[in-house]
Amino acid sequence: MPALSTPAHAAPAGGPVLTLSGKYEWNPLFSLDHVAKARGKGTVSVTWEGGKIVKSKLTVTGRLWDQDRNKGKCAYVVFRTAPLKAQRLKENIPWKTVKSFKYCGPAHKAGKNDLKHFDFKVRNVVKLNVQLCRIAKGGGHPYGCAGWVDITPSPLPLD
Repeated sequence: MPALSTPAHAAPAGGPVLTLSGKYEWNPLFSLDHVAKARGKGTVSVTWEGGKIVKSKLTVTGRLWDQDRNKGKCAYVVFRTAPLKAQRLKENIPWKTVKSFKYCGPAHKAGKNDLKHFDFKVRNVVKLNVQLCRIAKGGGHPYGCAGWVDITPSPLPLD
């Protein structure tokens, strides 16, 4: 679970408006075959009113590695979010894929910086998930995907 640099980790109860912000990191994640790797960090800003999140903004920066010696296969990372309206849902969350990145790196060439940097912003979400996969260099369907990992920063609880 990402750690936040702010002391508050739960939604405030009551009616006043409260805005919190902080930083978070997520540990390295891997595809099922441990060939694709990603890690990242970001910032979060959340505004509550009446015990409910009314506004949020997350920035995500990270790195994606392709550690495969097969030039036809690539690392693939995909992010999905749940909108503000999902903050009270326990199931049937309306997930939306918001960003994906592919990197076909020459991991076998010494001296190469075999990673791709990525960054993006999302607004008005209550959950952020990431999944690591492999994908053919020419595209197609991802495969070898690890399960979805919740990297939602602490001040964005669904409960």
